[in-house]
Amino acid sequence: MPPIPTDFPLDIVAVVRRGNGAAAGAWRGGLTPGGVDLIAMIVSDSGLASTEPQWWNCSTKGCVFIGLQPRGGWQVMQRAVQWGNDPISSMFGVTCSKPSRYAYFSCSIRNRLEKWDSPAWSSPTEAVDNASGWKDVGGSHVRRPTKLIDGSRGGQAFICSLLLPEKETSYTIDVQARMQFRSILLVAAGLMKPNSLVHLDDIMENDFQLSPRLGVIFRRLLIILAIANVIVMGIAIATVYSIFRDNLFGKVIPYVAQAASLLLWAVGAIGLLMLGGNPRVKNIILPDSDLPPYILNRLAELKTKVSKEGLVEIQFGSIHGSHYIPDHGSCSLPFFVVDRMCRWEIGVVRSRNWYFGIGWWSTCLLLSIGLQIMGAQVATVASEIFSIIVLLMTALARGYGVAGPEEWLIPGRKSRRTAGYGASLVGKFEARAGA
Repeated sequence: MPPIPTDFPLDIVAVVRRGNGAAAGAWRGGLTPGGVDLIAMIVSDSGLASTEPQWWNCSTKGCVFIGLQPRGGWQVMQRAVQWGNDPISSMFGVTCSKPSRYAYFSCSIRNRLEKWDSPAWSSPTEAVDNASGWKDVGGSHVRRPTKLIDGSRGGQAFICSLLLPEKETSYTIDVQARMQFRSILLVAAGLMKPNSLVHLDDIMENDFQLSPRLGVIFRRLLIILAIANVIVMGIAIATVYSIFRDNLFGKVIPYVAQAASLLLWAVGAIGLLMLGGNPRVKNIILPDSDLPPYILNRLAELKTKVSKEGLVEIQFGSIHGSHYIPDHGSCSLPFFVVDRMCRWEIGVVRSRNWYFGIGWWSTCLLLSIGLQIMGAQVATVASEIFSIIVLLMTALARGYGVAGPEEWLIPGRKSRRTAGYGASLVGKFEARAGA
């Protein structure tokens, strides 16, 4: 048997290294910084972990600040699917109760009535020096709705008198949440201008986001993400080509590989958080057969009290168990609007665009993880230090996003400049609704 030439490389990896100068730092054994990064990218993020819907990503700023850090892919997926009650949510361990969904809409609609810049209604806090409550607007004389959903357990909960339970009975939390949601819709209709009531369905879909589409506050972010995605994908493809074929970046390839992975993660994570930023629902108007008889009887009685102008007056108050206090004022509305709002129901839907978005942005996360693995072949000490610095900076951003104030939920471009909130908003939106 002829002797093996001394210059023949026995290690096949060395052959790859010799043929490609970019792969100078190839695979190493043991738990490397890159290995720790991979573990953290997939599962590590206790700050976002929760089995119930959270409202951290209901704003553009929340999505951006939270999505920047390349950590907790599993938890990001939880926030993306959080508003559903289907196998997809169950696979990620998330459960969305009906009160949580109604809490989102009840609180967000109330706050939009105050601050959302829409010509459809007049804000009850417009030009109010001391934003401690609501002023009368047209035929609306309603005090600011408080104690929504979870507040019913520990205080007087806001509700319309038409939607009260039968005498000597009380609602379950699920049913009361639904009735309070409808009460908020009645309040919203009372603040609308008469010519806007004709377009009531469009207003509910576009201004209050009762629709199966992505929220209006995320549309600019969607455009920015689409453009960024094209650019980052181009960088990622060039990085893969440089690692396995011809090095296009020279000595900076370790940094480019790290940056490509981090950027791809940020685009994918922000996209996923955006998809889970608001519930997507279909609107249902219930027939007589699905309404409780006592509510049908109240509507029938109210119809007999229609004024010459075609208006009826409805009362608002607070309820604790079966005890009702008429202490939140009244408003005048056309009877057909009152009847319609008392029948309004919502159901969660998963649109085709939502499925496409989940698939695409999830793929971005997977490609980011793949780039992290490939980048281990060219990693250097300096590039790992660069990665750690980025991690520390994005950790601060993520903390800021999770602790963001409730005011973020209405972006500046959609905010009324001369209106304020009717109460001091403290902490996350979650604290206001008990979601």
